[in-house]
Amino acid sequence: MAVLVLAVAAVGGGVVGSLAAPSAVPAVLTLLLLQLAGTAVGWWRTLPPVVTTGVVAALTLLTGLVPELGELLRIGAVPWVTLALALGTQRLIQRSRTPAGLVTGIGLLAVAVAVVAAVTVRGGAPVVPSTLAAAVPVLGGALSATALDLARARRDRLARSAPLPATDDGGDRARRALLLVLLRAEVAL
Repeated sequence: MAVLVLAVAAVGGGVVGSLAAPSAVPAVLTLLLLQLAGTAVGWWRTLPPVVTTGVVAALTLLTGLVPELGELLRIGAVPWVTLALALGTQRLIQRSRTPAGLVTGIGLLAVAVAVVAAVTVRGGAPVVPSTLAAAVPVLGGALSATALDLARARRDRLARSAPLPATDDGGDRARRALLLVLLRAEVAL
């Protein structure tokens, strides 16, 4: 699903970028092709998630270094970067198996966030709001990964729930029944 979302974002950004900056069409089309290739490589199932964050960081850096593309990034006409930051963070959190891979991936995401913030600041925005705004997709990806992990843990807990005992030994049966009801509830308060 992430590959499809990112491919659509790359094509949409290519169309918007071509319309917004007709003089930058060659750079926009090159970026579009690189984003499609980066999506194919970065979200390959068997590659470690740090590769994904590396692809996101490299393409974000490239976008920020080319003045015409940086301007498109600043005005929000490169949706691939925002979505790739969020989805890359989600993938990194969910699939990292080693602390070194997680730390490296976080460092790469920080580079991408710094590039987006720098492009925004170069356009005249204040530093702190620019940095906070650039970090929002990463935070969204982290929250999404956490929510998905909690939902999976809940499903696992329900699947492993032991049946209630046949005899009532005080309040134990009632406590376990209440626990199962809470686990199965859509919203446990």
